[in-house]
Amino acid sequence: MTKETFALYKKHGVNPVGGCLPALIQMPILVGLWQALNNSVALRHAPFLWIDNLAAPDMLFNMHYDVPWIGHWFNVLPLVVVSLMLVQTSCSRPPPQRPKPRCSRR
Repeated sequence: MTKETFALYKKHGVNPVGGCLPALIQMPILVGLWQALNNSVALRHAPFLWIDNLAAPDMLFNMHYDVPWIGHWFNVLPLVVVSLMLVQTSCSRPPPQRPKPRCSRR
């Protein structure tokens, strides 16, 4: 199966590493941005929307009971990230293709 896959790549001129190359190019930029935001002193005690301190974890309100794997703070930013990811994937999904009907003649 692998030999046929690579033969198909060769036939259509596709580089199998081409999908990983953009991720490898942007990885140092993302790591540098993460380090800059993680070590920024200017973000300490800076408010933004409902967050009082941008250097602290997102804590919207205390639930007064402990939820397994979550803790007792309600964090809204992970919910925002997941919902935006679902919206983005639904917007970029290609429309479904109808299968071609099979010929019933014999």
